[in-house]
Amino acid sequence: MISRASFVLVATTVICGQTPLQNFVFTPPTSLTGNSGAPYSADEVHEHTKPDASGRLVADPSYVLHIFRDSQGRKRTETPVSRSRLVVVEIEDPDAGFKYILDPEARITHRFKVARSKTYPLGKSLEHPGAAGSQKSSLGTQIIEGLLAIGTRTVVDLEHGPSTIDTWTLPELSVIVLVKNTLPRMGVFTTRLEHIRRVEPDPALFQSPPDYKIVDETGTVSFAITRR
Repeated sequence: MISRASFVLVATTVICGQTPLQNFVFTPPTSLTGNSGAPYSADEVHEHTKPDASGRLVADPSYVLHIFRDSQGRKRTETPVSRSRLVVVEIEDPDAGFKYILDPEARITHRFKVARSKTYPLGKSLEHPGAAGSQKSSLGTQIIEGLLAIGTRTVVDLEHGPSTIDTWTLPELSVIVLVKNTLPRMGVFTTRLEHIRRVEPDPALFQSPPDYKIVDETGTVSFAITRR
């Protein structure tokens, strides 16, 4: 499923005389799930347009994550660090019950043991119950990235007006390929998959690099990237 990266970006501060390019904070996951039998890789594009003082929509800078899933249901997410050639990597292995966070500057793999983990065979539906008070309707079907997508619109009444969420799923891969969330006063948030490739990723992508130190974690992990 498409979602925003699990890290939290923190305000930039000065650490040991160096100004971080980006800070990351990760909390221990409570559960992991994955779908087996449908490997793919894709670019996950995040965009946001919001109204300015005159009401005209202006675009914030977009950003792109790189997603990989193998036939075992393991998932790798690469987040490029701003103004750097480095990437921060998250690896989820629901079959083994581990999540890994790779710090590319310190060359440390932070490993979380996750008790509630399960890999399921490829599902045909990603339907989820809506929020209380929401209204759902069908948007029909369309072809996205060469695959049949099924659309659903969810409308939630908020204090300043309705929020509309259009969600398009790919049953063939059991993933969400496009989400468009229109919020009153805040604008439009769009997340979509592009350049979907239905090939088995390199198994090495789902393992800790041999030159990284593995550290077992039980609490929140944070680190800063300072190197370009």
